[in-house]
Amino acid sequence: MRFTVIAETGARFGNFAPYVASIDDQGRVAYYADLVAGGCGLFIDAEPVAIAGATVSSHPDINSRGDVCFYTEQRLLLLRDSVLTTLVDSDDVCESIGPLGPTMNQRGAVAFRAQLRGGGEGVFMADERGVTRVADTKDRFDRFHGLPVITNAGTVAFRADQTQCQGIYTHEAGRVDCRVQSGDIYVDLARFVSMNDAGTVAFVAKLTAGGSGVHTIGANGDDCVVHSSAGFTSFRGALINNAGEIVFYATPDGGELGVYDSHGRIIGIGDKFHGSEVTALALNPVSMNDAGQLAIRLQLANDTQLIVRVD
Repeated sequence: MRFTVIAETGARFGNFAPYVASIDDQGRVAYYADLVAGGCGLFIDAEPVAIAGATVSSHPDINSRGDVCFYTEQRLLLLRDSVLTTLVDSDDVCESIGPLGPTMNQRGAVAFRAQLRGGGEGVFMADERGVTRVADTKDRFDRFHGLPVITNAGTVAFRADQTQCQGIYTHEAGRVDCRVQSGDIYVDLARFVSMNDAGTVAFVAKLTAGGSGVHTIGANGDDCVVHSSAGFTSFRGALINNAGEIVFYATPDGGELGVYDSHGRIIGIGDKFHGSEVTALALNPVSMNDAGQLAIRLQLANDTQLIVRVD
């Protein structure tokens, strides 16, 4: 395991919170930072991304073409080849964009949540050709949670509640299908989901039979990756990439929240790191690439914040 500090608060950067960092398949890390000299910006590794003075209001996501998407001033922007394009303006499509940030595939299509005019909310997909409404609370859904994620084929997976159940759903070719639902097997589904190009969904759930765990559901059905009986008090989220690798963040029995893979604990709260001790960490579905690398934001006990790549 190798840890590379991409950025650190101090002379140049004042704050990376509250947003997570994202990583592309080449290992380039995109992140938000407040600047000590004033203002804020988006960066790829150590290099600033031109934002034309706009105020950033989400994490950035980066794909392997080097495209970067993010929210600013109620717009969804795409930076491609140094050209900044507005994919969505809330004045045209919705009341406001968000909460949380966007996710993007390799061709630059973006999935995001937005608040609707007149109340309610929806999940949308946007690219340079236009905006598609994936699902909303004016139809079958009561509420959405977490980030919607989008595959390279344009399939969008999202977590939503209906009147009688919780579910994980996918939108493909204009059709919404239920992939996982609370009921006989699951009593509660966590808010964040992840999905790879094979259509395998990774998620965290509490079980009607007791305990909780990290699960996947794909072409071969449901599989429990790790159960709380393996020594975990609770699970918070899971990430899956196109190689089928799974990373999850969980709290072990008698311990503190940490990030884990099939080999064990990667890093977590209370661990010694960079001359101090980890007090907080943040990542989400944009924070893992197909090479199995992670981009994690860390807070240390000495008040330092770090953006770290894990190989």
